[in-house]
Amino acid sequence: MTTLNERAQKGSEIRAKFGGGTPSNGSVPGSRSMAPDLHRIADEALFWFYLANGPALKLEHREMIVLTVLTVLQRENQLHRHVANAANLGLSGQQIIEVMIHASFYGGVPAAFTSMGVAESVFKANNIPFEPLLGI
Repeated sequence: MTTLNERAQKGSEIRAKFGGGTPSNGSVPGSRSMAPDLHRIADEALFWFYLANGPALKLEHREMIVLTVLTVLQRENQLHRHVANAANLGLSGQQIIEVMIHASFYGGVPAAFTSMGVAESVFKANNIPFEPLLGI
């Protein structure tokens, strides 16, 4: 059995994998300073779950699910962080956009277009290579 502090530490290590080696401070600027306990709880619970449970899904698969949900719900602030996370975990720009296209059939084309706009800005800001998807 692990302590909450151990879970938080392991969760922070997982958060660092998403952040390309540096723990991200959440997807909304200021949210960590405004509610540090909420971030601690997320590290203890959510990120611990990635590490200790669910061996059938790799982090990359989990991030694809997150991209799908954020696309459908049109959570632009969180999408910025998670598009970068997906790239840090090794997903290509094409894979990220394909996830958004797939989500469009369940959450609507406008949601996918919004998500692709977010992805484009993250790709440019982080020099993530991308070739337009043609012939789909």
